[in-house]
Amino acid sequence: MSTVFSPTPASLGLNASSSDHRVSLRSRLDGVRGLSTLLMAAAVAALVVLAERLMGDWAEQHQFLAWMALWLLVLGGTAAVSAPASALARRARQAVQDSTAAIAEARAEVRLWQAARADHRVMADCVQARQRDLDDAAGLAATWGRFPEHLDDGRGNATHLRHC
Repeated sequence: MSTVFSPTPASLGLNASSSDHRVSLRSRLDGVRGLSTLLMAAAVAALVVLAERLMGDWAEQHQFLAWMALWLLVLGGTAAVSAPASALARRARQAVQDSTAAIAEARAEVRLWQAARADHRVMADCVQARQRDLDDAAGLAATWGRFPEHLDDGRGNATHLRHC
């Protein structure tokens, strides 16, 4: 069957290759462009409303000049606001990602704590990891590093090499 009369056209998104297109489209539309466009439109709309209120009486007598001035304001405002709106959208996206990661980490910590309360082996691992972190903070790991832990790595059953 030809591609023109295919029972599953690519426009319906049913072909195998359409999933690749959706993934590439999703990676391009990460939310920053849409948010920056929305911010830019809001700023330009506020500029136009402010300009219309300032030149309301004058615009009734000079309609063509008012129309030209508003279009220049829209185009100039779009050019002037596009970079700050994009930067603000990027910062907002990063803040949302950071807060989402912090929430996920807090939830994982709660699940780990619940598992530790239920199983004494997990609790022992948590206590040992906390003690290791406290030792690192106290500077003990800075002087010795991980030397004591790795002292007998790779020695196998050679007990005569275990001098510690």
